[in-house]
Amino acid sequence: MKTEFLKKRTDVALSALRVDHRYQRATRKRRVAMIAANFDPDAFGVIHVVLRKDGTFWIIDGQHRVEAVRSLGESWKNTSVPALVYSDLSLKDEAWLFMHLNDAVSVHPFDKFKAARESGDPTACAIANISEGAGFPINGKKTDCITCVVALRKVYGGMKWTGPATLRKTLDVLAKAWGTEKPYPSGEIVVGLGMFLGRYGQGLDTDRLVHQLAQVPSGGYGLVGKARTLNGSLRGAMSVAVFECLRREYNKGLRTNKLESWIKED
Repeated sequence: MKTEFLKKRTDVALSALRVDHRYQRATRKRRVAMIAANFDPDAFGVIHVVLRKDGTFWIIDGQHRVEAVRSLGESWKNTSVPALVYSDLSLKDEAWLFMHLNDAVSVHPFDKFKAARESGDPTACAIANISEGAGFPINGKKTDCITCVVALRKVYGGMKWTGPATLRKTLDVLAKAWGTEKPYPSGEIVVGLGMFLGRYGQGLDTDRLVHQLAQVPSGGYGLVGKARTLNGSLRGAMSVAVFECLRREYNKGLRTNKLESWIKED
């Protein structure tokens, strides 16, 4: 992976600029409108662009400013904008550069994850493979993917008792209990279930867990609703409330081999 790139300062025609959504975030219309409403050509700054081998220009940083200028009407149609143009980059280099240029601005974690995966980041690639292996898409529009990437990273390696195997097991359980269609699991459910599976380990009857989860009315929404009610008394993280709800659901109907709680029973 390169960290130093060939680049030069020049103007690029507005009409020539493109966006690659394999690593770029989706355009936010509200932000474009805000920039357009307060547009000042002298404050436009410099965008970052890559010139690919086929002669096309692709925006790495500055797509909202570009869209704002385009929205100003026909009089701006043939405008050129100042750009720092990079050359001799691979797609992984582009994605890496996007991540690092956007470290200081508000970029949704899902968009950063997409860029990390496209750049070849080992953890992001491993998480994506586990997610897609379980049937949950993680590459595309936010509305068509599982987007709780912070939670996925946490279960993958950011908590006690969890790791790649726990993430795989977590998503497999969710897929079997509630399927892999929308609505996709929320971050609270992923972290809570990951904690649960990591904590109770090998002695857990996962078939029973899947069966019990499948009986929860409204699936994930229903479980989160129960967790919110419980969290009022716990006053902790929602994922902890999900963990406790999972334990209670698992124990329903059992006379022996019940899972002991971390939390004082009601």
